[in-house]
Amino acid sequence: MRYREFRDYLTETGKNEIDEWLHSLPETTRFDFQQAFRTLEQVLRPNPRYIAPVKGHGPGLWEVRLKCTVEKIQWRPLAFYGPRAREMTLLTVARIRDNKFDPKNVCKTAKQRRGQTEADPIRRTCEHNFD
Repeated sequence: MRYREFRDYLTETGKNEIDEWLHSLPETTRFDFQQAFRTLEQVLRPNPRYIAPVKGHGPGLWEVRLKCTVEKIQWRPLAFYGPRAREMTLLTVARIRDNKFDPKNVCKTAKQRRGQTEADPIRRTCEHNFD
């Protein structure tokens, strides 16, 4: 059973930056991350090691914690629950450098995109592509 469905944010021009980011990764890393998303869809209460609230940026912004073992990079897709019930929309992606988000303005970007998505959920999201 799926307890949540991942969706991707679309820019005003329909660009899917989440999909572009995933396809820029090495194939084995992309496979591992896609498998993690599939697993997280099927878990009622995800372990906070994998999905956790972003601290210090207000309620409702979450980070999906992914680690690339090959490149030793910690990736953080930022998301929110919504716009509809049982959906989690991936908004943007950061990496961790010196225990901080890179780029630094990623939380501001994620909040803006959340507002855009809530205002127009049909045009601003698409089902996450697991290919």
